[in-house]
Amino acid sequence: MGKLYGVITQNVDGLHQKAGVSENMVFQLHGDLSHAKCLSCGTRYPMEQIKTWLKGGLDEPECPTCTGMLKPDAVLFGEQLPFDVLVESERRSRTCDLCIVLGSTLVVYPAASMPFLALQAGAKLVIVNLGPTALDEMATVCIEGKAGEMMPRIVGRAKEKLGIQ
Repeated sequence: MGKLYGVITQNVDGLHQKAGVSENMVFQLHGDLSHAKCLSCGTRYPMEQIKTWLKGGLDEPECPTCTGMLKPDAVLFGEQLPFDVLVESERRSRTCDLCIVLGSTLVVYPAASMPFLALQAGAKLVIVNLGPTALDEMATVCIEGKAGEMMPRIVGRAKEKLGIQ
């Protein structure tokens, strides 16, 4: 519908991109397991490319750019979140007019702080979840249910209201 301002997620599986959301609209706070990243120069490589190198007999793939060590581009325990992703997630949360939380209990920070930032800036909050969250009382609407079942209905209803086919 051309209304999406961004998807802020803790998922590392690239599910949103697989569903058709543009890469530049997805902010993966915990990284992305579909890529490896060089610890020296920061160059990213698709995991499929790494698998090809391994199948070709390479025991320890290294960065072709700088020979640095490669690791999955996901945040491991004790590591910092990607700074640029965190900053952009906070910016979008502060400048959205509607924040929809899908399938989260809102207990893992800093992701759980994004709806707070949106609310502080005057955005409406919609929560779709199985069970209560810490922000239910502050939400404009709470919908009890599975995100995958509820969102097609919500989008369909929004299209009706907006007169979009």
